[in-house]
Amino acid sequence: MTQSEKDAFRANADELLRMVQEDRRDTVVGMMHLTLSDFDPETASLTVSYPALPWEQNPDGVIHGGIVCTMLDTAMG
Repeated sequence: MTQSEKDAFRANADELLRMVQEDRRDTVVGMMHLTLSDFDPETASLTVSYPALPWEQNPDGVIHGGIVCTMLDTAMG
């Protein structure tokens, strides 16, 4: 990974962390209660977790596909 790529990764991770710390309930991502579990810029590794909240689930208790896509989009930057 080049230094430029590491810098871009860190900037994206910093933006994600800022969003988490602001606890923005006015956005879907903010309402999802994201937790940043691990971050390693050397290996370009970022681990996030989300609880499965009732409003994100269909009547069968399965998380809606749009929420899963939002989770992936947020985690991948």
